[in-house]
Amino acid sequence: MIVKYEITEDDLVAFHRYHCAHSAAVKKKKYIAMLAASVVIVGGSLLVPLPDVSPSLIVGVAIPVAAVFCIVYNFWTFPKAIDQQVRRMLKEGANKAIIGDQQIEVDDSGIVKRNAVSESRFSWIGVERIAETDTHAFIYVASTVAIVIPKRSCGGGDPVEIIALLKQSWIAANPDAATKQFD
Repeated sequence: MIVKYEITEDDLVAFHRYHCAHSAAVKKKKYIAMLAASVVIVGGSLLVPLPDVSPSLIVGVAIPVAAVFCIVYNFWTFPKAIDQQVRRMLKEGANKAIIGDQQIEVDDSGIVKRNAVSESRFSWIGVERIAETDTHAFIYVASTVAIVIPKRSCGGGDPVEIIALLKQSWIAANPDAATKQFD
């Protein structure tokens, strides 16, 4: 089976957003940063001398402020920061190997990914996992690298059938594949 599609900057941003939302390492770093921010907010509020204000009142205000800050950071600021960082990094080069027209050829032994400037072959046993969202499929060929397939432009067939075939081929070569899936 051969599938042709186009990758845009938005598709790569979608991959990085998905990966950061599901990576244990990124989640841990994000929660440590939120905890540190909370400690700074609460601790800082205790250090500000205010006449006739008790520390318990300051903590009563600081803790909710820290909680709101962490929620805003977690659900709004962090994903936007990922998007901006990925877009900045993509502007550093032409990225001809990852943006533009792509093609994958799938057979029982693996996947061949081609574009105008490169060709890569991945054995099914080398594929770490296949993840899927409503808009994309991500064929992880390393812990932080994936072949991104946007569902909107799966030339050569129905995206649902194509992704089902990819998963079926991968699972056939990796019997323990179900345990490697995110979510």
